[in-house]
Amino acid sequence: MADIKPKIGIEIHGYLTTKEKLFCRCPANYKDSEPNTNICPVCTGQPGSKPMAPNAEAIKKCIAIALMLDCKINSKLTWQR
Repeated sequence: MADIKPKIGIEIHGYLTTKEKLFCRCPANYKDSEPNTNICPVCTGQPGSKPMAPNAEAIKKCIAIALMLDCKINSKLTWQR
């Protein structure tokens, strides 16, 4: 019988401090804003709105964290919203 080694993936959720939200350009400043003011059709998921490419600053921070943790980074990233 062949030596079968399982592949186990892990999904981690966390908060990154960025100036903009992940899939739109709305500010992520919640402390100095009134409720429901930093929103747009994209971040509220309105019909017909499409998410933008992920925030480059957030991607760089995620990759930096992964490198610090000695994680393998795939050359192809898949995003789902």
